[in-house]
Amino acid sequence: MRTYIFSLVIMIVVYFFHRWGLEVGYERFPWLDIVSHSLVCFAIALFIAATIFQKLPHTRYKKGVIVASTFIVGFLWEGLEIHNNMSMAPLWSYWWYFDTVKDLIVDTLSATLAASVAVYFHASRAGRVTSSQVSPAGSESLETVRIQK
Repeated sequence: MRTYIFSLVIMIVVYFFHRWGLEVGYERFPWLDIVSHSLVCFAIALFIAATIFQKLPHTRYKKGVIVASTFIVGFLWEGLEIHNNMSMAPLWSYWWYFDTVKDLIVDTLSATLAASVAVYFHASRAGRVTSSQVSPAGSESLETVRIQK
């Protein structure tokens, strides 16, 4: 539940950040587009990760599913940018291609980071080992025992 709330808070912050960027920021500070894309895709990837861990816990290749789903959302967003002519470059020009490819790369990198963080923290929370479970024979016979909640 905390992951959903954290994702929602990031999305709200990015919404206001994006509104400000559309009015003044993106023309004066072109790097704001990179920050905006990375934050929103990080939040979307965390939301997708929380949904997968809760609704589909036995899904294989969780990182790949999270990154691919976030990439699809980023690709659809680029379609909206084309439709609303938000790239600040003439359609089908070099700078338009550059902006689109840059945005998709940033989306994929931030989704990969979010997926890695989410999978790591989910795995560390799911399988804790307590000191009473350590075998006195040494680390060779140490088995990780999954604690059921």
